[in-house]
Amino acid sequence: MSTPISYFDRLRIRQPGDAKFTLGPHIDGGSVERWEDEGFRSVFGNIFKGGSVWALHDPYDASPRLNAKQDLYHSPNACSIFRPWQGWTSLSFTGPDQGTLRVLPMLKLATAYIMLRPFFRINPRDMDDWNLDLDSPIFPGSSIGKTQELTEKTHPHLQLDRSMISIPHVAPGDQVYCEPYSCWL
Repeated sequence: MSTPISYFDRLRIRQPGDAKFTLGPHIDGGSVERWEDEGFRSVFGNIFKGGSVWALHDPYDASPRLNAKQDLYHSPNACSIFRPWQGWTSLSFTGPDQGTLRVLPMLKLATAYIMLRPFFRINPRDMDDWNLDLDSPIFPGSSIGKTQELTEKTHPHLQLDRSMISIPHVAPGDQVYCEPYSCWL
């Protein structure tokens, strides 16, 4: 009982239609750190093993994250403590298409795609034409010390405009908890 297992890091006041502080699809908890830090890489170990082993990835197993360093660059917007899940308490009424949180519900499949995406080049004229590229230093949507950005250009197969869903209506006092490596909008 001496170790806190949860904490609140956000209160959310969002009125329907509020366009302030809007973010595009992204994943909290760093970007290039996922590939750079050995502890962080271990979170995605089954995905990196190749073959059908990727399907054994458990996005809800928090144990590999204990040694992950998500804040390698000490960024002002990064969290340096272990956050297995993330949440916020609503202070307003809001719902789908009113500026509320959107997520990508296919967490295991999307995670595998996002983690393997830097190792492939896609022919922009033929989305089915993938080429293995282990030499390029480009990690699409990744910037040192920033969140992992997802766009139709960097991660086209996610079809973000069609695949992301809104959380249900929330009222003041409602709490929302999410897995921090999921996709946010």
